[in-house]
Amino acid sequence: MFRKRHQYRQYSRVFGTRSSGWIARKTLRNWLLQAALACYKDEAMSQEKTPALIRRDTSAEAVKSRRALALIVVFSNDAKIVGQVTTFMNQVTAGRKQEGDVQLAIDDRMLSRRHFTVRTTQQGAEIEDLGSTNGTYVGGRRITKEPISSGSVIRVGETLLAFEEVSSPLHKDAADELVGNALPMQLLRVDIERVAKTDLPALILGETGTGKELVARRLHELSGRSGEFVAVNCGAVPSQLAEATFFGHKRGAFTGATSDAPGHWLAAHEGTLFLDEIGELPMELQPKILRVLDSCEFLPVGGSAIVKSSARVVAATNVDLAARVAEGRFRQDLYARLAVYILRPPPLRERRSDIVALFELWLKRAAPAKSFALDAELVERMLLHPWPMNVRELRNLAQRLSLSDQATLTPAELPPEWATQDKPKSAPAPIGLKELPSREQLDALLQWHGGNVAAIATAIGKDRKQVYRWLKKYNLLPEGYRKDDE
Repeated sequence: MFRKRHQYRQYSRVFGTRSSGWIARKTLRNWLLQAALACYKDEAMSQEKTPALIRRDTSAEAVKSRRALALIVVFSNDAKIVGQVTTFMNQVTAGRKQEGDVQLAIDDRMLSRRHFTVRTTQQGAEIEDLGSTNGTYVGGRRITKEPISSGSVIRVGETLLAFEEVSSPLHKDAADELVGNALPMQLLRVDIERVAKTDLPALILGETGTGKELVARRLHELSGRSGEFVAVNCGAVPSQLAEATFFGHKRGAFTGATSDAPGHWLAAHEGTLFLDEIGELPMELQPKILRVLDSCEFLPVGGSAIVKSSARVVAATNVDLAARVAEGRFRQDLYARLAVYILRPPPLRERRSDIVALFELWLKRAAPAKSFALDAELVERMLLHPWPMNVRELRNLAQRLSLSDQATLTPAELPPEWATQDKPKSAPAPIGLKELPSREQLDALLQWHGGNVAAIATAIGKDRKQVYRWLKKYNLLPEGYRKDDE
């Protein structure tokens, strides 16, 4: 960088030293490093003052380059491959044995040697059954060849797979309560780690039961802040006491104020203040919250001295705040101040490969002394369920099923309301080559195919006469399952 000795001396005088040579170079290097850090800090401060949204695509650069399509084994009788992720660029073939072009070998007696193939196309991806005996099911339907999208659930024999876009797994801290390795969860972790160390306000937007408070707590854990994590449900704060609840009050400020109270904002000093259900915040309190966000100071109810608090604010809601702004039910300037950085925990239906792991976790927590096996049909029902209440609903189901006396949990253990859900929920379980089907299996097949024996025979790869013999053995009449033409 410097070719002449007098240039070293010149920079030595600038940096307050009379030495030259390597000392000047080292001093210059440190000065440049400090300047770069100062520029980075100035940029962060300018972002804090500008209530502009930071887009997800820039926060997910760490995982973007490692994305790939994959088949994830979610459940199988072949325990050694559960959780296995098979990535591919053009095509992947699954079968009973790893031979020829079979990359995914599944030791399941109901699979054919070459069972199905998933390949990429110009439009996306497609799945094709390779003439298997027991069929390939996607979303509960038996298929021959059709397009497939990320998030699809595939069933072959007693094995269930999720077709998803994945990335190289990130390092997961043991203290991280956010369970799951699906790509949406990895993107969420990247966003959390990116914003955690800053003082920027964060807004968590997500459906009911997606774990918004867990995200807020994780932000606090990674922030390194010395204060407490204080959670407030804005929808549960009485409007007449809202100001005192947030900013505290002095003794005698109102009837019942028998002593001083610090309020949530001061309690979260040097920590994190989590404003849950921010969409329910009373309109009259919103400008006061905005002022504290801007100035970091407030006046307790009945007080005369200004109080300062460096609490970092994280808000969450399951409502469309932008729509409420348009309706005049939420202040636009407060929304802009909170939405400096938006985090979106994904709904459970967008991370189906995590469902079984989450269910087993909650099942173990609910009944630590018990050990349960899962039936493949139950797992398929769970994977295809829409989960409108997300992880909270899954947790409730695990707690309910933990009361079962059965060693293997089956669909019979599901709540009654699951029985009234519309098709397609799950296809009838495949029938082995040599086994005699049970009455329940045949009953499910008759219901699924509307009493059409020819369709049942085709679906299970058996002769129609054989199917009739089974029906006669169990005294099942196909006519009773057929719907009258309207």
